Amino acid sequence: MNPAQQQFLQQWQGWLQQVAGQVTQILQETDAGCRQLLASQPTDPMPMQNALQAVHIKVTELKGQVSNAWTQQVENIVGMGNPGEVMDSGQIANEGLEQWIDETWGRFRSQWRVETMKVFWNHVQQLMNQPVSCTQCGGSIMPNLRHVADTVTCKHCGGINQVSPHPDVYLFYTIGPDIWAEAATLDKRFEIDRFRSQVRAQLRANRASLSFSLNAGEDEPVESLLKWESMERDYWTHYYATKAQLLPAKAQEQAESVESSMRSVLDECKRSNAWRQAKGMENRVEIARTPGVIFSGPEYGPLRPDQVEEFFYQAFMLDDSRDDPSRFNELLKRFGYKSNEQFEHVRITFNRNVNSVDQAFLQMQVGARARATKDKLAEKAASSPLMAPVEGVTLEQYAHLCAQAASGISQQDFVSVLAQAGMDKAKFDRVAAGWTDRMKKDPDFVVTNEYSKFFAAAPPPPGAAPRLDPSTVSFEMFCEIMGAQTAWSTQGKDVNAMIKQVFNMTALDWSNVSSFWSPKMMTDMNLAMRMSDLMMRAQQKYMAM
Repeated sequence: MNPAQQQFLQQWQGWLQQVAGQVTQILQETDAGCRQLLASQPTDPMPMQNALQAVHIKVTELKGQVSNAWTQQVENIVGMGNPGEVMDSGQIANEGLEQWIDETWGRFRSQWRVETMKVFWNHVQQLMNQPVSCTQCGGSIMPNLRHVADTVTCKHCGGINQVSPHPDVYLFYTIGPDIWAEAATLDKRFEIDRFRSQVRAQLRANRASLSFSLNAGEDEPVESLLKWESMERDYWTHYYATKAQLLPAKAQEQAESVESSMRSVLDECKRSNAWRQAKGMENRVEIARTPGVIFSGPEYGPLRPDQVEEFFYQAFMLDDSRDDPSRFNELLKRFGYKSNEQFEHVRITFNRNVNSVDQAFLQMQVGARARATKDKLAEKAASSPLMAPVEGVTLEQYAHLCAQAASGISQQDFVSVLAQAGMDKAKFDRVAAGWTDRMKKDPDFVVTNEYSKFFAAAPPPPGAAPRLDPSTVSFEMFCEIMGAQTAWSTQGKDVNAMIKQVFNMTALDWSNVSSFWSPKMMTDMNLAMRMSDLMMRAQQKYMAM
């Protein structure tokens, strides 16, 4: 490393120390503010949640500044000659700072979230200990559980009572168990993060030393992947066991939650044939770029030369299924290809004969991806066990009931709607909790996607005012509302109430508007590119109000 490079690294490391100092100062100031906030708001945890979220945004912005500043320095580093050692040293320093920030902020945030819940628990206990009276005779009744909806028969008059938890009790059991579980397993999460950082550094070093080797792109060793899998499984097992201390869950339910949380880790591991072999699985389907395929003449297989969008739809479907050989081969057969080699031959042919920078071609790719995503979700919805009814109530029935509740009808009228559907408020609350839990356990968002469709398609309640035509809401207004929602959520405001107050829309109106514009963004690049800027402007506008 020459003197100029050494001087640069010293200056860069000094700047990183300044960033660390800024983080320390932010947390010191926040600590004092949190103490005052908790003392003034002991029965409402949301102001603390919002304050911590605001600090999280600041800390994230500082990390982004480091990344952007490093990117801007790359040209200078290259100009100094032999940039490899400087780049590696700088990257190690950057990752060290990022890891320190993540752990320091993570511990700080977790500590104050736990302290908030401890103070809030005193208030929740008082609410849960309040006596409950029969709605018919006024006699004392005792619900079996105070944190969930319950149907209680009065021992005095035999009357049936629907008992729902106080909103603050519901809030505690919605966020408290996860806050407790996160705090109890924080060291395990940091241990995993450090391990993954070490693995990435080792892989970079290996690839640098093998830059002229045929194995320059070697995969992560199977021992490393197996260790990562084991660490993640241990983490999530302890996480859900700890969560169950506050919110009881059967062993089977905990196991299902663990498997759901492991999904992304296992998906990454499945890309390694060494890991697959260790698990007794068939190798993933590799891209068949053989010399015979690369240097042969044009081949369109089952397609015509003008079916560009159809080809890319097929390519997305096939490439997304390479970790599942049986699925890949089933799709090959469905699309009419003789083999993986023929498909790759067709891919090369289309790639050679399209203008990759043409706007029409890019739009076709966007349309193909949107169609592939839609079809995969539909297939998963048809086969997912998460779509099974909850207490006999299908997702469609539940979504329609939610749509009626969101249409602005009174609580009394909604109880009548439930009665027509053959359930009381207590059962509806249990069904709602069941479907919400399914959505949390669904890594593919199949349940959420289907719920949104059913919600938007729900028939209006009798006598309801005509619904808003979503096509009358401009794209600019759609983005403004999304930006406003982000601002209101950060400020701890009731988003649905604010949408009604500011834009005169019900939750159902907004759902229909979102269902109208979201698919259009999936297939129109211009809309997608404009959305981020419009949302950011709106968020800043409503944050300032």
